[in-house]
Amino acid sequence: MQKNSKLILIIKTELLQLLTDKKLLTSIIVLIMLHLIFIFSIIHLEKEPIQVEKTIIFSGQDSIFMIKHNLLLLFFCIISFGIPALIASDITAGEKERKTLELLLLTNCSRHIILWGKYCVVLIFSLFPFLISSIFTLSLTIHFSHRIPPEMLLLIFLMFPYITTMSLFLLYNGLKSSTIRSAKSQEQKMLLAIPVICIVLSWITDLISILIFYIVVGLIFSIIFIKTKDYLFSEKILM
Repeated sequence: MQKNSKLILIIKTELLQLLTDKKLLTSIIVLIMLHLIFIFSIIHLEKEPIQVEKTIIFSGQDSIFMIKHNLLLLFFCIISFGIPALIASDITAGEKERKTLELLLLTNCSRHIILWGKYCVVLIFSLFPFLISSIFTLSLTIHFSHRIPPEMLLLIFLMFPYITTMSLFLLYNGLKSSTIRSAKSQEQKMLLAIPVICIVLSWITDLISILIFYIVVGLIFSIIFIKTKDYLFSEKILM
């Protein structure tokens, strides 16, 4: 119970500090609004958006995602990376520069709790815009086509492991970086990998490929988590 209260306290403290930053809030609102405008423009191209001639998963035949579906996938991946990237370096490398991370590590709060607290904060900033985009996309899709296409549900289903893993990777990148500038530099390199990730996700169209995807992402998540934990517990974190 005490561990949970400490975890909640860390999350609340980090969120309050971030949400009082007017510049950050303005950037997040602008990015989300632009993202929603892109979604509306894509779905409004036709009266029956995001449809494919063959039903994904439910038919045993091969199917190809439409261009609109791939664009939505790309925008979802970008927004779920871009917004948490705004804060990940600040609550990690930024705290190193301000010497506040060292003070936090010297408290009676365990490093496991600190790790999960900061990860939850990054994850919140990643899930929040994604959930808004998903609700908006589903609402528009139902409005125009009067149904929920299975490929839309598949897209949302595939995004959750991407979000959880990418959030952890952003956290690890920030902890490993000595300055905000170096963390941002690495984030720019990571951004270049998003189109490749989208291509891989667009190939996932059946239950077997979904299972393989979840297994691979689970392994990647485990490796990154172990590296993040080892680094947080090492003396390098204070350098």
